[in-house]
Amino acid sequence: MSGEPEEMSMNEVLSSIRQMLSDGDETGTEPLDSELEDIFVLTPAMRVPEASAINIQERMKAALNKLAEQKGTKSSNDYKDMVRAELRPIVKEWLAEQMPSLIDQAVENEINKLFG
Repeated sequence: MSGEPEEMSMNEVLSSIRQMLSDGDETGTEPLDSELEDIFVLTPAMRVPEASAINIQERMKAALNKLAEQKGTKSSNDYKDMVRAELRPIVKEWLAEQMPSLIDQAVENEINKLFG
């Protein structure tokens, strides 16, 4: 070992976030809908304002670096709990900020599909 903390892979990060958001639901993830119409598509118009994006990126980077430093020192369950504790507040805050505009855009798109 070189003493440097091992970086988390994207799959490990996403898995940790999925686990955190599921609130401990051990049944696994739901299968994706097979119909394309039900897929929520993010468009450039839905992008987060840059100032907010930088803030969340800095906070996530700091949290992920902290988690990476602790990865080898914790048991698997302790590490999952730590990931939840570190990332949950950041993700919840981001969702609280972004959800109204995301919902407005999604509703507008659905109305346009139905009546446009």
